[in-house]
Amino acid sequence: MPPDKLPGYLKNIEYHIIGVIMTFGLIRLKVPIKLIFEIFYPNFTIVSGVNVNDYYDVVIIGGGLAGLSAGAYIVRDGRSLLVCEQADQTGGYFRSFNREGFIFDAGLKAVENSGMLLPMLQQLNLDKKVNLHKSTCAMVLAEDLVVLNNSQDIHQFYGLLGQHFPDQIPGLKVLEKESEKISQWVSIMVTLPNPLFEEPKKILRRLPGWLFHNLPGLINFKRTQALLEVPLTSFLSRYLSNPDLIRVLSQLYFGGTPALFGLGYSKIYLDYYYPEKGMQSLTDVLGDYIIQKSGHIETRARVTQISIENGQAVGVQLENGRTVKSKYVVSASDMKRTFLNLIEPQALKPDFRDRIEKAEIGESAVCVFLGTDIPPEKLPVQNCPHLYVHPDYQGIEAIDRMKDNFFLRTPVEMSIPVLNNPALAPPGKSGIIISALAKSTFSRDWYTQDGKTTPAYFQLKEKIADQLIDIAQKIIPGLKEHILFRQIATPYTYSRYTLNSGGSICGWTYDRKTTFHRKGTPGMGTSMLTPIRNLLQAGHWTVYPGGAPVSILSGRLASNYITRHISKE
Repeated sequence: MPPDKLPGYLKNIEYHIIGVIMTFGLIRLKVPIKLIFEIFYPNFTIVSGVNVNDYYDVVIIGGGLAGLSAGAYIVRDGRSLLVCEQADQTGGYFRSFNREGFIFDAGLKAVENSGMLLPMLQQLNLDKKVNLHKSTCAMVLAEDLVVLNNSQDIHQFYGLLGQHFPDQIPGLKVLEKESEKISQWVSIMVTLPNPLFEEPKKILRRLPGWLFHNLPGLINFKRTQALLEVPLTSFLSRYLSNPDLIRVLSQLYFGGTPALFGLGYSKIYLDYYYPEKGMQSLTDVLGDYIIQKSGHIETRARVTQISIENGQAVGVQLENGRTVKSKYVVSASDMKRTFLNLIEPQALKPDFRDRIEKAEIGESAVCVFLGTDIPPEKLPVQNCPHLYVHPDYQGIEAIDRMKDNFFLRTPVEMSIPVLNNPALAPPGKSGIIISALAKSTFSRDWYTQDGKTTPAYFQLKEKIADQLIDIAQKIIPGLKEHILFRQIATPYTYSRYTLNSGGSICGWTYDRKTTFHRKGTPGMGTSMLTPIRNLLQAGHWTVYPGGAPVSILSGRLASNYITRHISKE
């Protein structure tokens, strides 16, 4: 591999090899160790026998999308940076893994642009390194599959619902029109010239045309924005009377999803992208960028405390006993853990801690990763790599969530990476991921005890895997006979690997009554601020509703705030 193609952390290997050789030579000449490190590693000091760089402009807790996005901008602006990731690799919910030549995406299976992902990569000159491709989605209702390529396909989806619920057609027509209005609002928001991701000259060029095309849609902005406060199920009930249909239209999403988000997904489905080498490659490129700009990323570096002096964050302490000082700390991690575990209670007002403790977290997921010997061209999914599947036209009633066959009837997401890129599976084979939303409290915390697994836990997850495979087999007949291996992840798995409370994949719950955040979109501009000076936050816990776009936006807001304030200093 040519040197210019090497990841950032490998480009300095030659320097370090020379340094090690000369270090041993100087030791034999009895040159003091401290002097040797001042020569070869001027940014390092020795504390308790461990080599540490103990002062940075910024320390970021968490090496997921938010932490690496913030970090990329911080090093671009010339600030010294340390990213502390507790796992053995960065990525968070953008991690991928390789098993027997099959590449599986452990967390997110695709990512929406939302007017932020592509602009961020372009602004950092990383778009060609990630090489994003459009990832086609499909909706599956029982045995009916609708590939979503354009707005006409959305119309077909509503028509299919009308065939099964003919008495609900008038209400479905109204909802389709409402969905079109919200989709227009989404288009306005994601194409809005954004000074966080675009240079001023480009904004000035784009703004007149954007206003000309979107001014009519801005008239309904306030009404549409108000739908962020209305639960999707309540909004659907205004126009539909059949509870089965309401469940079908709402149960693909997180509990408490607002109408603005649920109905707006018809636009988001058309905005999905997939990195050519898998989801992990997106965060890998950001990590390489940070290292190439002289930033530092350390894995297996769990932060156990945020240091506070006179009401101001001044650094972090790591699990290995290392203390790192910094001007700013950015927690791109679980807010519950940040404020309840990493900060001394006396540093926060009691009512703030109380709100954190009482607020509910969002759902996690259970995933089954299958290696199969099915050639990609033999999969009956119309070459669609991303499917949202309703097993039937009834949906799940509240009482069903207590039954043993709950996961046999739950909506699932199916992802087939090899249909995005043939190189993501061995020749003639396909990796298939089946995932469903799941609460960490299901079946008495998945039969874990004191945060540890039990024999009953393993029995439960195998049983649920069987049920999810049964759903997938309705889409891919004979699937079970072609499975080479399977691997299962539960909310416990995600909690262990990412340190998100309950393995939450969306941060706080989407239910407006029990979530932590109340401001929503209007509060985004200050969402990175916390009650502790010089402690900022980023990630999917930061803004309601949480997700990948929020991770990018909050990371950029945090980096922008730090750059402006350090410049003033």
